[in-house]
Amino acid sequence: MDRNEIIFRLQVIALLDSFSYGLLYVFISPYLMHLGGDQVTIGIFTVLTLMFQLMSIHIVSDIVNVQGQKAALINIFNIAALSHALLFLTSSTCSIIMARCLFSSTNQSTNLIKDYIIKNLPPDRKEYHMNVYNILHSSGFVIGPAITGALFDISFTISCFIASVLTIINIWLLATVPLLDNPPSEPSDVPAVRRVRQTVERSVVELLHPHSIINWDVLVLQYLFSASVIIFSTKYSPVLKHNYNTNHTEIGLVTAYMNIVIFAGIEACHDLMERAKASRYSPTLIINAMCSILFTSSILALYSPVLGLFCLMCIPVTFSRIMIVDTWNAFITERGNPNLTKASESANILAGLTVPLIFGVVANRIGHRAVIIFSIFPVLLMLMIVNMVTVTRAPSLVQDQRHLDPNQPNECSCVTNSRVAASSAATSRNDPPQRQQRRVEDSSTRSSSPVQRRMPEENKCKSCSCKACPKVFKSTGCDAMQ
Repeated sequence: MDRNEIIFRLQVIALLDSFSYGLLYVFISPYLMHLGGDQVTIGIFTVLTLMFQLMSIHIVSDIVNVQGQKAALINIFNIAALSHALLFLTSSTCSIIMARCLFSSTNQSTNLIKDYIIKNLPPDRKEYHMNVYNILHSSGFVIGPAITGALFDISFTISCFIASVLTIINIWLLATVPLLDNPPSEPSDVPAVRRVRQTVERSVVELLHPHSIINWDVLVLQYLFSASVIIFSTKYSPVLKHNYNTNHTEIGLVTAYMNIVIFAGIEACHDLMERAKASRYSPTLIINAMCSILFTSSILALYSPVLGLFCLMCIPVTFSRIMIVDTWNAFITERGNPNLTKASESANILAGLTVPLIFGVVANRIGHRAVIIFSIFPVLLMLMIVNMVTVTRAPSLVQDQRHLDPNQPNECSCVTNSRVAASSAATSRNDPPQRQQRRVEDSSTRSSSPVQRRMPEENKCKSCSCKACPKVFKSTGCDAMQ
């Protein structure tokens, strides 16, 4: 079997794998509601599947180390086929939750397939084949919900049966593909459960670290943003049923449409981010603008009188979220604390483990209104925090404001030095000598401005080589200007 045929079969495996997942992930929650569950049951189901998904990284790593990558992938497909079969062989909510947790505990097939494809790609056609892989992998999330939505009123178990058959076909295809595999190695001495517990403990320590507490606004923004995304993206079906009296077929089509918008938005927002970086806009300003768009478009979507307007408003909702996600790393880097990235990821996981349960309790009492509250209120809080707290902590915001207003004068660094020295003198009387020394070093570090490198030679301050309006020197007492 030549390399092109191997790549073709791996692409087909990726397509069928995403198709089987797309058939089920949207309508399992409505199926649990159909069997007698409530919103709290759905919240417990969501939290448990997320916990097992976090464990799957360590579990699959041990399986790969013991059996090799190809054998591990075959076993993962065997477990997936069994879990899909349990969904149509039982009608108990507990059994369905357990079956889905079993699936989530080894749900790393996408990463393994992608790794196999990358290993077998010729260097000169790597970009082409990866684009094909992305299209095929994404198509399952578009076709699957549309088909299951049409079949749900007949029987959800039909979709479960189709997913099982597709997974069995994947097992056969993978067994016929000759793949180079790494030799098995010794698994980790630490059990997967203990490693997950250690990860959780480290996450708690990172959230309680002094640097995280100082940058509390970043972590709260991450938590609120994740909460809004989780609820709007997974719980909009009650709003559709209440506002537009939609059936499951229409819900499946809306889900497919929203996935298309997401895939298109990822590509479009990449170009927008490149332009934003070239324009040197502050990440804080970008997040503030995107939160405003997200807040407005979410209100228009959830209160739109017709379904078409809801679908139209989902475009700015999706694009603003993608822009926030793409800007988030630069937003954290702006704080100058490398540990803040891990703390932000911990806040994201914390939202996934708590928000579904809180939403379930509230939704059991107020119904579809909980979707509106949990989708809009967190974004409103984000806007308040960004405008009242975060803008005062953004180091590059002043430079971006000067970029937007070229007539605004740049402050002379010797004026900055004098301000820092006055502040230090007023607060250092009771400080020990070591702390005073650190204060002086920090002041000298903050006083250096990157704007200085771009200034021409004329009309410069001889003491600090910066350029500013003479009125600034006159008002602040800088007499070094000639």
